[in-house]
Amino acid sequence: MKYFVCSLTGINLGIPAEKIGRISDADLTQKKIIETINEETVILIPALFGQAETAAPHALHLKNNLSGTILLTPKIDIDLEIPDSEIKRLPAAFAGVYTYISGVCFESSGGMVLILNPDKLAEMYAEVNND
Repeated sequence: MKYFVCSLTGINLGIPAEKIGRISDADLTQKKIIETINEETVILIPALFGQAETAAPHALHLKNNLSGTILLTPKIDIDLEIPDSEIKRLPAAFAGVYTYISGVCFESSGGMVLILNPDKLAEMYAEVNND
């Protein structure tokens, strides 16, 4: 499967390309993890990982999402094919806290790519907004 990979400090994040309807330039500025703007849910990915000061120039509009969720991400560095067989599950200790991460891929260079589950992230924040 193809993933859009963007880098945060110490983290490479892979976002499944099949979940993205379109990519646009982000002309929004926000510091909080989540905001509702023009009836769309906007999630600032750097803030989600405690890096709110990181630039987020790309807006990834999720496909098939009635709530209109947009992920603001750092610059997409590369799109990468990662076979499902190379994606490992997170240890149970992390799975409860990072439910929006579906796995990790270890690179031959010693780095790793955390695989984001955008559907779970949108679902999680839709529940927060409805409370």
